[in-house]
Amino acid sequence: MSFLSALILVWGAVATLPLFLSSSFLRKVGIAGLLIGGFAIPWIWGEAWSPLEKLGGVTLIPLVILKGIALLHQPAARLWGFSKLGLLLYLSAWPGLDPLPFERRTDPRALTYPFAGGLVRMLCGLTGFALLAAIQPWLPPVALGWAACLLGLLTVHLGYSDLLTSTLHLMGYPVRRLFDRPLASRRLGELWGRRWNVGFVEMNRELLVRPLSRLFGARGAIYGAFVVSGLLHELAIGFPTGRWTGGPTLYFLLQAGGVFLERRFRKPSGLRTMLWFLVPLPLLFPPAFHQAFLQPVPETLRAFAMTYSAKEWAGALLLWAGIGHFLLPIASLQIPKRLRWREELAQLSPFNRKLMWAYGITIFMTVTGFGILTLAVRPQMLQGDLAARGISMLIAGFWALRLGLDAFYYRSKDWPEGPGMRIGHALLNALFVSLLLSHVGALILVRPGGA
Repeated sequence: MSFLSALILVWGAVATLPLFLSSSFLRKVGIAGLLIGGFAIPWIWGEAWSPLEKLGGVTLIPLVILKGIALLHQPAARLWGFSKLGLLLYLSAWPGLDPLPFERRTDPRALTYPFAGGLVRMLCGLTGFALLAAIQPWLPPVALGWAACLLGLLTVHLGYSDLLTSTLHLMGYPVRRLFDRPLASRRLGELWGRRWNVGFVEMNRELLVRPLSRLFGARGAIYGAFVVSGLLHELAIGFPTGRWTGGPTLYFLLQAGGVFLERRFRKPSGLRTMLWFLVPLPLLFPPAFHQAFLQPVPETLRAFAMTYSAKEWAGALLLWAGIGHFLLPIASLQIPKRLRWREELAQLSPFNRKLMWAYGITIFMTVTGFGILTLAVRPQMLQGDLAARGISMLIAGFWALRLGLDAFYYRSKDWPEGPGMRIGHALLNALFVSLLLSHVGALILVRPGGA
């Protein structure tokens, strides 16, 4: 059985069993069946899978199984009342385990939207991967692996996860942030219990901490949860790589010890918390994991980039820049209505009101003209024509100035309130940055005179 077939089989069972198993006995049987079948599949068929598929087999398949168990803890009658879209999103898109935020939609205006910060972090991470691929031949493998690891955390854990949270908030599903400002943690208990990987915390709390508390008390339950976390990470790293080091288990034992040791310190310390979290990371990500999953990422990106010439990449950047400029006039057509120009400008004198409309129309035409010029002189730009390069520099300077005004002149409280405006502001700035970098990149890749 292939990895994809196994994942589809498990997902189908999880999506259907909780809806049709109504009695308590059948639900217990369903939980046992999911646990046995889901965790046995990677061991029975996983030897023929690639390392990446093995990693998915011991991470994605157990995650889906745990979602099924979480749903089986809810009455079947209640599940039938769930939003069907919400249930689908919970099973396919959301990595957390708590299904209750997907039961029904709420008013999105009452929720928070960490969209802009997530977008910035994700784009910074992707840019970092591009730079890492460019300098990959000059970095030692150890540095390459750790750079890819940290960029992956920035891109996915601290960037994409907030975009996903914001999107679900906008749809009316009040999910918690998966990574809730971990750098703000002042204690390890706060980091692991409230801020880092909330989905995993939900699993630990429901499936481990509460049952273990009845057997071993509160302290034993916390130790037990950390031990299980270590064993799960041991499995996730050892099974795909074929090397079992014990490092992940030791890492989480150190974290458990740190949680109890910090009770002896009178004052919480963010620096001490981050050092205890970061310094032992080599135990969690041993060299075998670096070689199998981290180091190949920039190497693959560089190999892909080298399949095209500098002029071909410059041409692609300029093509995007030309198209991107036409997206802005489409967005700007909504400005008068969304910013309530009719009511706001009515307070100005007739001359200033006309001046604002004149400025708006002029900027509209300028941006449209930039798009036409970029596409029209693209062949000359790729030949290194000085006049075409001058046009590209002018456009790049325009967007650099616009971004500078946004960063240093406008204030966040100046912008209209509302999630739509905040998300729109973040997306517009991302588009401005892409237009700036596209022209700058083309200028760097193609030298004057086509040399």
